[in-house]
Amino acid sequence: GSYDVKTMNDELLSILVSGEISSASAAYPSRFQYTYNIDMKTGENIRLAHYMDVNQIAENMMNGEGYTVDKELASEFQERLTILYGNTEQLATALKGFDFGEGQNEHPAGYSYRENGQTWLCMEVPHALGDFVNVLIG
Repeated sequence: GSYDVKTMNDELLSILVSGEISSASAAYPSRFQYTYNIDMKTGENIRLAHYMDVNQIAENMMNGEGYTVDKELASEFQERLTILYGNTEQLATALKGFDFGEGQNEHPAGYSYRENGQTWLCMEVPHALGDFVNVLIG
């Protein structure tokens, strides 16, 4: 695996970790991504829902606006959103479960990171689409 420091300043450390896992039964390795967003003042993990309006993000994404993904994935990703998350409310609930940190006991539903003041989401998608997709919010 490898890691990228996406943001490092007096306020925030945002790290993206990515790699591959091979299992004996799978023809191809699976890709994985996770992130850490650390408040440099408190040392605590910051979660997406702490600094973004996840209800608004969910509404925008379900309407096909307010985000950018790889061009070749765009239409399929939009289709997958409704398959994977159902409706706006369910997507918002999933987004509330993003990232390690306070109030998150189980495996996060996904991850976010900050780069150049912008917010990115790491969202799980089917293996055929590459296991993960990076979504730029805004």
